[in-house]
Amino acid sequence: MTQTNSDSGQELLKALLAAQIISQAQADLAQQDSQNMSMSLDEVLLARRWVSEEALKEHAPWLFQSSETASQVKSSENNSGPVVTENSGSSDDYGTNLARYRSLMRDILGQEG
Repeated sequence: MTQTNSDSGQELLKALLAAQIISQAQADLAQQDSQNMSMSLDEVLLARRWVSEEALKEHAPWLFQSSETASQVKSSENNSGPVVTENSGSSDDYGTNLARYRSLMRDILGQEG
């Protein structure tokens, strides 16, 4: 049985609260932001810079387990720029889409990670 994104978000908040990475006030605000901006809780927490991606990987590994193709999604560079992979279309898999989004944001912002 798979968890819904809401269930996964609640588990994420519980894990981060238990590890004292975020406060209850931050968790409450992140939930409100998530609902108001149609973003997942992990996206809100990352955007607000309250947690790092490494902290998410450590305390909420299930966010990164959903797809082995996530590592394949990362675009490779050649002389003419990024190469679009065969997996470049939309996907119903949240983990795959999240990995693509993060990869694109790193490419756009020029960040390593």
